[in-house]
Amino acid sequence: MSGCMKHTPLKKYLPLSLFLFCFVAFSSVFAAEQQNPLLPVLTPETESAPTTPKASHKQTTPDSESLTKTELSVIQMGREGIGADEQAQINEAKQTLKNVLLLLKDSTALSSIKLQHTRHTLKDVSSNLDTLVSQMENYSNSLTSLMQVLGDQPTPNEETAITKQRIYVQNGQRAVRASLVEAKLYQMQAHQLEDFTQNLLNKLHQQILTKRTFSPLNPAFWEGVIAEKSLSNPLIKDNGGLDMTILLFGGATATFCLILLLSHLLGRSFPKIFRAWAKTNIDVTLNAGSNLSIISKVFSPREADRKAKKLQMLEEEEKILLREELNAVPLGTLGQLLIGIICVATALILWNLWIFFIHGESCGLAIVVNNCLPACAFILGAGAPLLGWTRGMPRPISSFLMAISLVLASNLVGLLEREVIAPNLSAFLQGAVALLDAFSLSLLFRMKKAPEGIDSTSSLDNSDLTGRQKFEAILVRRWSVFHVLSNIVFVLTLIAITAGYMTLAFIINTQLLVLVYAIALVCLIVGSWKQMLALTLSPGRFVLRKLHALGLSQNRIDQMKVLAGAAGLVFLCALTIAICANGVHFSVIELYDRLEKIFLGALFVDIPISPKMILSCVLTLFCTYYGIQLACLWLTSRLFPTTQLSNGAQSSIITILTYTTWILSGIFCLTLLGVSVSSLTWVVSALSVGVGFGLQSIVKDFVSGIMLLAERPIQPGDTIEVSGASGEVKRIAMRATNIALPDGEMLIVPNSQFITSVVKNSTYNNNPNRMAIYFDFPTSANFAKINQIILKVAGLQKDILVSPPPSILTRAIYGGDMNFMLRFWYPSNGSSAKIKSIFLQALYAELEKEGEYDNVIIKG
Repeated sequence: MSGCMKHTPLKKYLPLSLFLFCFVAFSSVFAAEQQNPLLPVLTPETESAPTTPKASHKQTTPDSESLTKTELSVIQMGREGIGADEQAQINEAKQTLKNVLLLLKDSTALSSIKLQHTRHTLKDVSSNLDTLVSQMENYSNSLTSLMQVLGDQPTPNEETAITKQRIYVQNGQRAVRASLVEAKLYQMQAHQLEDFTQNLLNKLHQQILTKRTFSPLNPAFWEGVIAEKSLSNPLIKDNGGLDMTILLFGGATATFCLILLLSHLLGRSFPKIFRAWAKTNIDVTLNAGSNLSIISKVFSPREADRKAKKLQMLEEEEKILLREELNAVPLGTLGQLLIGIICVATALILWNLWIFFIHGESCGLAIVVNNCLPACAFILGAGAPLLGWTRGMPRPISSFLMAISLVLASNLVGLLEREVIAPNLSAFLQGAVALLDAFSLSLLFRMKKAPEGIDSTSSLDNSDLTGRQKFEAILVRRWSVFHVLSNIVFVLTLIAITAGYMTLAFIINTQLLVLVYAIALVCLIVGSWKQMLALTLSPGRFVLRKLHALGLSQNRIDQMKVLAGAAGLVFLCALTIAICANGVHFSVIELYDRLEKIFLGALFVDIPISPKMILSCVLTLFCTYYGIQLACLWLTSRLFPTTQLSNGAQSSIITILTYTTWILSGIFCLTLLGVSVSSLTWVVSALSVGVGFGLQSIVKDFVSGIMLLAERPIQPGDTIEVSGASGEVKRIAMRATNIALPDGEMLIVPNSQFITSVVKNSTYNNNPNRMAIYFDFPTSANFAKINQIILKVAGLQKDILVSPPPSILTRAIYGGDMNFMLRFWYPSNGSSAKIKSIFLQALYAELEKEGEYDNVIIKG
């Protein structure tokens, strides 16, 4: 009997403890799985076969009627150990690593392309294993915590169900630990192979850069090229035969010729139309009438005329600034950007139709051309916006050579990756393309004469040049540096080719050409983005009118323009990095993948910091700020007037709502960053230590603020006296309270003083405020008449209460004077300084009228 009584509390509270613990454990496992959607949730349908023998399961299978649903799910997960999908991932990683080891046995026969592919494969395997190990560790920790609740050894008189649970959890622990050890071994091996492959790749790149062939001046070089004539068969075979190869080359040539013709036709008409429309449109919109905010007209009708006059005064200045902003960059950038986009779309349509017509989708040349076609068509259509763009027009010859150079470089790299070109022929093609790239760069950076009216030697600081002319002058002065560098690169390329370093010359010139292309594209988009913002948000435009109608001030709109420009620059920086990292692989899909990796960011202290996350948090805080403003406006203008709530209650509701919303918004931002609330325990611990040292006063003020908002001993509008200062309560915040003093100054008092010190509240519970004004009368004055005048003026004031009525009391008699006090009451929400000022002005006028002003001395 005593034994049963001893274990009764365990029987009573064990199911509840198990349920709470299992809920927390599976929540952590579910959160870990949600962070990696590639790993499925363990379900009875997807779990693997039991890791323990079937006989043991028959001996230890519990009665389902004696267990809860949650306990059964926990036992089932422990019994099954690890799921089938997780085991399949381990087996797949094992097989992949085995294949990589077989491939790396003869690393000298591997090409750079195969090594790069192997490295990417190992990187994916390492990433999957890292995620899998993290998930299995969470699962193992959950089972370990469950074992801490159940205990390692059975206790006397323990229930059979608990004993069976312990056995199943122990079996699950063994299975999970064995799989975890296996996964960690493969994880370590994958990381080691990844580092080994990277080292091999670096050595191979060094060998490629320092590889030297026969010089083109040596007859042996040409003999080798001629001897490899029969080795061109792999190239023809890769493209589906000689006929298909001719059709592919012919189709690519025809496509580029048509795009060149289209860009020429559009380039002659479209920029002129755009510039004419832009100038006319700007003149019309600038000369249009000013657009005032609808909300300002409704709520501030008296200020409408003043705002209209102010806008009219600034109209000419805005016109000059906007024209200067548009002229600071070429007016043709937006038009050329549209031409480039049209050319890209047309080129893709023509090329894919041709490939579909000749059934060449699987040919190597078709794939290579399809990857480089968008970039080259864009250059042919939009041009290369470098020095030539300062005059609003591209350079056709430079743009054409740049496009052809990129086409040849991209195609050559693609064919080299497919390993269908013989070594000597490959060296010859690399040298030829490198020479063309260097010549294109030299032609692209050639010098031009300074524009008329611009002295290249005079100072630009005190000149009368416009923004566009200054921009041109600065570029012309600094362009000589790039021109000299491009010529040096051309000479070095000739020397490298002559010495036999074809690959080195090809790689350097190709990377420089890609860099110039990225800079040109960014310059084009920057100019177009700036023009689009200037045209869209210019005075009189539809978008600006709508923004004004929503109540946004001009300052807010200017802030939006700055933020939009900054967002555009961030994207353009990412685009430049992606293009340079992509090299001559101009595939849109690869470029998108690189941009996605850039914007997804990387882990910083296990927190994924990326532009996407930062933008999401900024937008969340932005929406929270304006959402609170709208909610407070609705409460004060719509809801509170229909209630009987006091000013203090209204202020408390708004304050609590504001702080609660900001706290929830902060938690949501942390969730977006991947920081769970449970992971902030260290922050709470640090704050507890900080409270013990330096944050006591802040916490005390914060708690006092909550007490003030809840109990409301003081409310906004009350006239109080604290610490010797008297004034009107304006705002009660969480940390401090703002009190307006009679002299117009603002007193900020910590909330703890209202709890720990004596506070005098003259208007507690909406009691009216009392005011006293002191006077001195000579004994020779007519007291009755003066008192009647004072009471009459006090009775005529609308802010002075009739009940209780104003009264005059005699305070002292000294010498030939008598001292009197006027006492009256005014509403609790009234301004004492304003009421006193109005009363004294009215009293002065009445005393002057009655001829008694000289007999009264007002002491205040």
